[in-house]
Amino acid sequence: MSRRARIVLACLVALAVGLEVAVRSFRGAPGKILIRNDGSTPVEGLIVRFGTTEAAVGRLEAGGSERVRLDGDAPGTINLKFTQRGNPLNGFQIEGFDPREVATRGTRMVIEIRPGEVARYMDDDDPSPAGQLRDRVLTWLGIGGEPDVTN
Repeated sequence: MSRRARIVLACLVALAVGLEVAVRSFRGAPGKILIRNDGSTPVEGLIVRFGTTEAAVGRLEAGGSERVRLDGDAPGTINLKFTQRGNPLNGFQIEGFDPREVATRGTRMVIEIRPGEVARYMDDDDPSPAGQLRDRVLTWLGIGGEPDVTN
């Protein structure tokens, strides 16, 4: 490979990396939610909307759960629509969801659907293997959170 070809290839790689960084920065923070069906019948036609993000989950079996990633830059309202036999609710809204706060704290919102009611709370997110390694190194260096203690 000639020197000129190497320079062109390096420029193309740098351009591709720059475009990826730009796209990720404009997309907004990834706010994660976990939806659980705590009812005895399946949830049908589940659709989750937040700003311009829409996730069609579809069918969620009784006792099942599904992870959904919602992108956004500012707090907003999560809209869920579904049908479930024996459940008078066919949808609901959760106001004040801030994907940036959820992403920076390393948490996720858990939404539990039950006949006639909905529960929500914040829970620690399950980090990726790379995130687990990062957390271990930061803890080892004394920068991260509390070390894991097992008896």
